[in-house]
Amino acid sequence: MKVFDPASERRLLDRNVRLYLGFDFEEFRSQGALASRGSGLLIMGVYCLLVAYDDPADQLLKLAFDWVSIGKALRSNESRAARERPPLRGVQELALESVREPRV
Repeated sequence: MKVFDPASERRLLDRNVRLYLGFDFEEFRSQGALASRGSGLLIMGVYCLLVAYDDPADQLLKLAFDWVSIGKALRSNESRAARERPPLRGVQELALESVREPRV
């Protein structure tokens, strides 16, 4: 039986964390994909929290909040077809709400 090892999980996450932190804001903004990519940042941030990878988690969650907020604001100015994209799922909205307050 495999035993859960947070340190091992952090090592596995490290490559993806670097990839996610390197996302190009302008590239995804020009594609109208800030909110959806922000959703991915949020998920990666939560993964990091689960294994106590706190510094990258904080960075990812802050980026997620910014990207989703800006993406939603831009979406309100887009065409009707673009506005019909599915919204963020409820759990992700709640998670982003919690990011507004600093963790203790």
